[in-house]
Amino acid sequence: MYIDNVNRESLDYNLKIAPIVNAICEPLFSTFGITHFGYIKILSDGSMLRIANNVEWTQKYFEKSFYNDLDIYTMEKIPLNSYKSFLLFGEPVTAHQRMLCVDYNIWNCLAIVERFEDYGNFWFFGSTRENTEILHTYINDIDFFKHFTSYFKDKAHEFMEVKDRSRLILSTITPLSMPFKEKNNLSIFMKNTQGRVLK
Repeated sequence: MYIDNVNRESLDYNLKIAPIVNAICEPLFSTFGITHFGYIKILSDGSMLRIANNVEWTQKYFEKSFYNDLDIYTMEKIPLNSYKSFLLFGEPVTAHQRMLCVDYNIWNCLAIVERFEDYGNFWFFGSTRENTEILHTYINDIDFFKHFTSYFKDKAHEFMEVKDRSRLILSTITPLSMPFKEKNNLSIFMKNTQGRVLK
């Protein structure tokens, strides 16, 4: 596995705290069948703090530099000082999507994206291909998942600190510089029925 030296320390940090993220998220896993939780804080210069529970996917994510995938991390549909929630489902199209879904069985996902002046938050909940019922849970209990982001911030605040630059991923994209486009259709994940906006 090749990892560029620029982001080696960030990968090491991700691998180190994955068990802690896993422990914080255990209620999601046992109650709803969530198998993957990830959080990314995107700063105005394009650097990112990423933490997640899935070690194997994390290693592949860094190996393939998927943090440079602007199709995933675009902020142009998110109003300033607001958030939107999206269902991510359907058939994978890009290499990023195919590896996530086919190789690591992370399907039927919810993304909660928040945009502020100096940073954005990207929250990601994923399950298995078989667990299609989770899509109904996302729709009916979206407030629970939004509340969970606050719970996670409280429990993991020391791991979400960005003052230590060695934790940060240096990427080639700057999602926060994208102007807000309210009327454009969202196409951040899957083809055809992709990206249903919840709120």
